[in-house]
Amino acid sequence: MAWGRIYDSLIAEQTAIDPTGRFDASMLWVNLAGITPTPQLGWSASETNGTWSFTAPPPPPAPTLAEQAITAMSAGLTISSAGTPALDGTYACDDTAQANLNSMYNLIQRAGGNAFPGGLSALPWPLLSGAVVTFTSVSAFLAVETAIGDYVLTLDLVVTTNAGTLPPATASIA
Repeated sequence: MAWGRIYDSLIAEQTAIDPTGRFDASMLWVNLAGITPTPQLGWSASETNGTWSFTAPPPPPAPTLAEQAITAMSAGLTISSAGTPALDGTYACDDTAQANLNSMYNLIQRAGGNAFPGGLSALPWPLLSGAVVTFTSVSAFLAVETAIGDYVLTLDLVVTTNAGTLPPATASIA
């Protein structure tokens, strides 16, 4: 862009077309051609004795540990199963996924802890990608549920305290 509109000491708008006569005369446009590096939207602008100078805004602050934990939770937990590789995948860890896991855990416990509810012999479960894995054993489901629960608990503690260490986003189950 060859022209920048200055408003409140910032580049508020840019155009490649000479703005002369195209806009209200009260708008301040500065020719940016030949300035290196090329100023961008949001850069500060100041004029001294007819000479313009431009400064890039500072980089955004690094995310806090708590923000990193929130991002990790939304990225899910990648689980690999030594005994049932068909269960390998990245499992969602968001609030909805946790509620679904907890609900299924409770139903399994009500069924005696060793059977899927409703007489199911297999339990389909979505991965974060939308693909579906099928649990054929309650113990495998409970292993995944425990791995996700442990991961989420650790992340929740980091979010709450903004301290600690982010856990690895991978887990292995039998």
